Amino acid sequence: MTGARTATIGWVAAALAVGAVGGWILLHRPAAPPPEPAKEQRTVSEGEGIEVVGQEPGGRVWTLRADRVRGVEEEASGELMGVTAEIRDPGQRPVRIESGRARVAGGRTVTFTGGVVIRWAGHEVRGASARYERDRGRVVSPGRVVWTGPGLRVEGQGLIVELEPRVARLSGGVRARVGGRGP
Repeated sequence: MTGARTATIGWVAAALAVGAVGGWILLHRPAAPPPEPAKEQRTVSEGEGIEVVGQEPGGRVWTLRADRVRGVEEEASGELMGVTAEIRDPGQRPVRIESGRARVAGGRTVTFTGGVVIRWAGHEVRGASARYERDRGRVVSPGRVVWTGPGLRVEGQGLIVELEPRVARLSGGVRARVGGRGP
């Protein structure tokens, strides 16, 4: 019986040793990387020759045209290339914005970049960028701008065009020439 008892103790000791080694390995191995968070479903659309028309309360109608567009529908955002926007208020001539690129954010603000030209009623403003703030009913062009019109050339830093009533404000380092060629 001593032989059987010694064999049993041997098996128990071997099992404990294997368990201790296995436990040590499990405790000291590097932790598994955390699982990747679930990616939110996104619908990306691309197109060419796009035109979007919208109407605001109060009758303002805007049209956005682009040679190419890439957007994410769930975010109501996108990147546009070769852009023309036209904003028309009842009883007013339209404000037209042209640029090389534009970005739509949240479906409410359009930021134009890549050489921007804003035109309305014989006036033209050139700048590096502009944004159409639909909620505030205005077009803002920060940075250096040059505003020309009939017999008028004005340079300054920043322009705000309120769409209704049609009022434009230029600020910061304004230089103007009235009735002739530029400064």
